[in-house]
Amino acid sequence: MRSLRHRVARTLVVWLALSALTASPPVAASDAPTPPHKLLTPNEELFNKSLGAAVEAVEVYGSWDNPQALERVARIGYRVARESGFTDLPFSFYLADMAEPNAFALPGGQIFVTRGMIELGLTDDILAALLGHEITHVVKKHGTRLERKAMLLNILSQAV
Repeated sequence: MRSLRHRVARTLVVWLALSALTASPPVAASDAPTPPHKLLTPNEELFNKSLGAAVEAVEVYGSWDNPQALERVARIGYRVARESGFTDLPFSFYLADMAEPNAFALPGGQIFVTRGMIELGLTDDILAALLGHEITHVVKKHGTRLERKAMLLNILSQAV
């Protein structure tokens, strides 16, 4: 039970940090307003914020330069993504240079698989299941829901 609480708390902290890292800067009064045809849709805004978080993740964890592994992950991942029928956001796949076996998805469709996970020697079927799990987080909007819950918890904790 303690382990589950620790993982949930850690996940909330990570999403709050990602939210802070990718938050839009305040607009100065002198900035010209964006013309209506240049306004971002909610999906574009989410994608751009998430892409910023992906850049930060690559800077923090590093990118694993293994073209064959990346091609395999992308080939399987795009096939699974196509089967999901999800077209709100594009998917993209990355390899993180981390020894720990792990994978994670950002709300804008960026999916990371660690070097440690690839080095486990997963079969294509198991890798497809792993990527399907991460794609489901994007499709079901788990990241944005978690972010909203974290904000609510933050507001409630400040009120208490």
